[in-house]
Amino acid sequence: MYKPKGVIFLTLVIILIAFSCSGPKSDQPLLTAELPLHLEEHLDAARIVGSEVPEDIPTVVEWRFDESQPDWKPAKPIPAQWAAVKPVRVDDALRLPLTAENRANGPRLIGEIYVDLPDWNLEEWAYVEIRARTRDPMSMVGLDFNYTEEDPVGGASAILPFYSVGDRTPLITDGTVQTYRLSLDDAWMRSWEGPWTHLGIWFNSRNNEEAATLDILSVQVIPREAEFAKDRAGVQDCEARHAE
Repeated sequence: MYKPKGVIFLTLVIILIAFSCSGPKSDQPLLTAELPLHLEEHLDAARIVGSEVPEDIPTVVEWRFDESQPDWKPAKPIPAQWAAVKPVRVDDALRLPLTAENRANGPRLIGEIYVDLPDWNLEEWAYVEIRARTRDPMSMVGLDFNYTEEDPVGGASAILPFYSVGDRTPLITDGTVQTYRLSLDDAWMRSWEGPWTHLGIWFNSRNNEEAATLDILSVQVIPREAEFAKDRAGVQDCEARHAE
């Protein structure tokens, strides 16, 4: 089948542009050809640059509640008449029972636990995974950030003493262990400056319940680069490395 020379020439020009990308360099010769090439046939000659993984990359941090975790503490609510949740250790979990003492200014029971963090940079972390179970009429579980002994907003709307709230999700109440992944990109309503100093996990019941219990089996905080930490990462050099 006859193909006009102009078409062959145009195809070759397009290929050479794709290989050169930002322009040739004198010590990096380009692959040239008189006819169009199938690039997949030359991938063995490609070279990857920028593949070094930083040495100080954060790693996954996990707390397992089948063993004692004394660093996790109940958060004291701001309304004086409202009691903090009273955690109880069971074989494989931290049990968090809510009673009428945990109701404040509304129809739901609510509680929270939190842990101190070593001044992390929130931007380096992607999400929190919570493994939990309940058979009771629980409603939601969610995140709070940076505990404070004072009212962080200075108004009657404050319930829990944290500077910022984050992602949340409904709880499954069939008694099975579920993993809830909560994003760390959704901190909103309040803000703070400086490091991430506390992680809080709050949970509440459905409306007008007298009691409900949530078991937390583990908590993980996952860094943004965790998926790449075990493999080489990088980009293919923009310019073709097919000398010879």
